[in-house]
Amino acid sequence: MKSKSHFTITALAMIFLAVILMACRNPASQRNIIVSFDTAGGMPAIECQIIHPGERIKPVAAPTRAGFRFAGWYQDPPYYTSNWNFYDCFAWRNKTLYARWLRAGGGGGGGGGGGGTPPHRYAV
Repeated sequence: MKSKSHFTITALAMIFLAVILMACRNPASQRNIIVSFDTAGGMPAIECQIIHPGERIKPVAAPTRAGFRFAGWYQDPPYYTSNWNFYDCFAWRNKTLYARWLRAGGGGGGGGGGGGTPPHRYAV
């Protein structure tokens, strides 16, 4: 019985080693993307995400800010014309998403641009 379990452990160790070596030789497996969230004064602070190229960024809870209404995550402050859609967009390089804020009560402006264009479906 001892030799059979020894053989199983040895075989599993060799498979594990082969997988590790293959991963080390594949440069794509070593690249990670860091996604940061700038809440622009909103709370709570949101932790960075580490993902692989071509993956979706995981949706995060909307922050809050006294006197403002959260209007979404954008890629291009201070103009805020390119919003981020967590379900349709894929990340290919390090990225920071910025919170856009509108004054509560419909005043617009203050902490995030006004207006905007339709959301971009694919990001680079």
